[in-house]
Amino acid sequence: MADLPIRLLLVDDDELDVMALRRALQRVDFEYELHVANDGVEALEMLQDRTRIPWPFLVFLDVNMPRMSGFEMLIEMRTNPMLSRVPTFVLTTSEADADRHFAFDQRVAGYISKSRTGHGYEKLVEFIQKYWEMVDFPPPLGSPTTTADANR
Repeated sequence: MADLPIRLLLVDDDELDVMALRRALQRVDFEYELHVANDGVEALEMLQDRTRIPWPFLVFLDVNMPRMSGFEMLIEMRTNPMLSRVPTFVLTTSEADADRHFAFDQRVAGYISKSRTGHGYEKLVEFIQKYWEMVDFPPPLGSPTTTADANR
């Protein structure tokens, strides 16, 4: 994925967190696209319109938001065949074990506490860059299944 810009969807209603991630991304030496949704409803609308965020992309999802929480959104994503494989990270202030367990039961790629992201989200941006460079993404949304998938 190193030849593509890093594409991120941040789902978070906290303007300070959105600004902190924007600033951290502006300080790096790689191409990126940051898309922001203020809650799960807005994010799902963006994800269902395939022209808004080109594949591949990563979702970073806060838990506590108005209208639709991060966990409600995660359930919607995992039950929607077009969204079920999207690599999604929970990015939250919650350090509750129950929240971590629930998130991993929904097949998140990771659970990240905002308190561990480093001052100004520097550690998070470093992580995103390494993840993007190292991970092979699943096929594009809506693409035909591979032979290996068909045999499962």
